[in-house]
Amino acid sequence: MNRPASIQVVNETVASVLTSLFHNTNVVYAMEGNNIFLMKRGQSAAVAQQNGRKVTGKVMDKRGEPIIGANVVVKGTSNGTITDLDGNFTLQ
Repeated sequence: MNRPASIQVVNETVASVLTSLFHNTNVVYAMEGNNIFLMKRGQSAAVAQQNGRKVTGKVMDKRGEPIIGANVVVKGTSNGTITDLDGNFTLQ
């Protein structure tokens, strides 16, 4: 899930672009409202939460700069957090 990708499209839906980007990878996506969730194929965020796992990550913009104060939420739950000054987050 941590690999650079580049794609050029015109008049395509977000779903179409994401499907193209993640074709033949172990990454799946889900869209809910204005949010896009990326997960490894075969494991949902809910499964990780049920197993008591800690999930950490970093939210960055397209230039690789950290995004401060981004909301990160486990889909289907009220479990969430915001990113710190370096774009990092941790969820249990």
